[in-house]
Amino acid sequence: MLEKTVASIHPLSASSASRTSSESSTTRRPSPPAPLSSPGTDSRKPSPSSSLCSSSLSSSSSSLSSSSLSSSSLSSSSSSLSSSSLSSSSLSSSSSLSSSSSLSSSLSSSLSSSSSLSSSSLSSSSLSSSSLSSSSLSSSSLSSSSSSLSSSSLSSSSSSLSSSSLSSSSSSLSSSSSLASSGQGAGEVSRSSLWLRAMGDAPVITQTRPYAFGVTNPVNVKLPQEGDLHRSNELISVLRALNLYETAAGNLQRERVLNELNRIVVDWVVEVGMEQGLDEQEARQAGGKIFTFGSYRLGVVTPGSDIDTLCVTPRHVSRDAFFKILYAKLQQDARVSKLTPVPDAYTPVLKFSFDGVEIDLLFARLPLPVIPSSWNSLENDLVLRHVDEKTARSVNGSRVADLILKLVPNKETFKVTLRFVKHWAKARGIYSNVLGYLGGVSWAILVARCCQLYPNFAPSQLVHRFFTVYSIWNWRNSPVLLCRIKEHSADGLANFKVWNPKVNLQDRHHLLPIITPAFPSMNSTHNVSLSTKRVITEEFANAKRIFDIWDKKKEISWTEALHLVLKPLDFTSFKHFLELQVFAQNETVHRKWLGWVESKVRFLVRQLERLAAGPPFNQGGSTPKFEAAMTVRPIPCTFSFQASLRLNSNNRKRRRKSTNAHHLQT
Repeated sequence: MLEKTVASIHPLSASSASRTSSESSTTRRPSPPAPLSSPGTDSRKPSPSSSLCSSSLSSSSSSLSSSSLSSSSLSSSSSSLSSSSLSSSSLSSSSSLSSSSSLSSSLSSSLSSSSSLSSSSLSSSSLSSSSLSSSSLSSSSLSSSSSSLSSSSLSSSSSSLSSSSLSSSSSSLSSSSSLASSGQGAGEVSRSSLWLRAMGDAPVITQTRPYAFGVTNPVNVKLPQEGDLHRSNELISVLRALNLYETAAGNLQRERVLNELNRIVVDWVVEVGMEQGLDEQEARQAGGKIFTFGSYRLGVVTPGSDIDTLCVTPRHVSRDAFFKILYAKLQQDARVSKLTPVPDAYTPVLKFSFDGVEIDLLFARLPLPVIPSSWNSLENDLVLRHVDEKTARSVNGSRVADLILKLVPNKETFKVTLRFVKHWAKARGIYSNVLGYLGGVSWAILVARCCQLYPNFAPSQLVHRFFTVYSIWNWRNSPVLLCRIKEHSADGLANFKVWNPKVNLQDRHHLLPIITPAFPSMNSTHNVSLSTKRVITEEFANAKRIFDIWDKKKEISWTEALHLVLKPLDFTSFKHFLELQVFAQNETVHRKWLGWVESKVRFLVRQLERLAAGPPFNQGGSTPKFEAAMTVRPIPCTFSFQASLRLNSNNRKRRRKSTNAHHLQT
């Protein structure tokens, strides 16, 4: 059996300029949303009018450049609404956004009523607890219609109000093209089938203070136009055509495997408990449970991908029992194959295939007598009290996945965007934490942060904005954070090391800091080297350039732009390769040996970087001198093939070996 993996080294001139990206958020007040012209929103083709209905709509004004976000002026008028009637005002807003090498976003909004404010002042309308504004969205203006409201109901058509009411008319839209319509409950937006396919049923973010997602206010809270929704559905169609969605049968098979694995773990915990002197009832009450994380927990699992799982046990079950007794139990199960224990890994793991589903099983022993079967999450920080570092790393896989889902404003748009970004990273050869690129958690955090900055954007807008934002991100001074970093002084938690470059010298040298949201927060990209950082940032810029061609020059369609961005890496564009071949006598030994070699490739890359840099680098020279010399690009792709049994000149069978080859491109 022969398997082949590749990693390579390509000389690139390093003229990458230092980029900065900082944000400043403006104070925003509720107001109806205006159409957005931005990358991801096709400003060349005005979208048809659509109607919007919301209890409170927020209008924001911000300008984002490569170095700062500045707020533009907003003027608004205040109006008063009684508990039974709503007075409407006339609104007009316009927005424009341009981005090439840097991202800029500006919005000017004006609200006219009986009184006006200065350009720097804001006033809000006072809304009763059950009143709504019903508004209709045209290409560049919104005219609101007044309606008669009772304390619990809203009339969807224009009607005459009491002596203080106003009458106006709004144009009717077809149901297929409307983004929102009147007649909805407070805080809701009409969900057309087009909207639901692209956006799901998550609530619209209509206010920015207080904002529950992220460490800053959002950059833009505008709703998508109809064209954005159509492009989002085209994006989903492209992802489905690429077979990036698990089938219904595949999902059922995964659920069945997880249920069966959970049963095996519970029986194993009972056996260990009884061996240690517990009676059967006590041993069963102690419990044990399987938790999932990774792509399966985030809802972006693809056909053939593995399931990251965590086995949580009470205090009487040891790690030694996990790698011996449970290992033996799984080894005897006919449904289990390719069982490989890795007890000495940074995060110890059992790897195996269960009924055709690949499983990575981690272990965590909590200092508790009982693990309740009712637990659905390990989000509470107290579960980490008095546990060792290996257990904390194992538990945090599940905790990070849960927090990422909790910290994104719209889970559906997040999942679609993440599917695209992960497939792009794999196609471009930059999806591998072990080789110095980004792993699944890091990509998920990047996408989640983009969703926080643009909470109401459709997936098509988020995909475009993702590459725009991170192509100009100031990695030196701005780590990617989904929430504030927490530190604990409580007993059993104070001993954990939390990422803090002000205190920890090692943290200051991280090149691409992407910080996990769960305590203890750590950098998920500590393996990134100078070369791999440069490769990643160049890939961001390349994808952004393709989307800019679609957005500005009108030379390609949206679908063509997606396929160009997802185009696999062209190996023929590199001139020099360094190949590492890994041989073993059988498949089991080969899997272990290959994993060890892969974990050392990043150290080889760093040694090659030092050689290319010469004496200045070795003597503490500046990084820019090295970046101008050579980029070492490890390729995480694995090319596997079966070596048939061949006959030599004497017609004797030659010994079959497993092999794997890594390439470094230069």
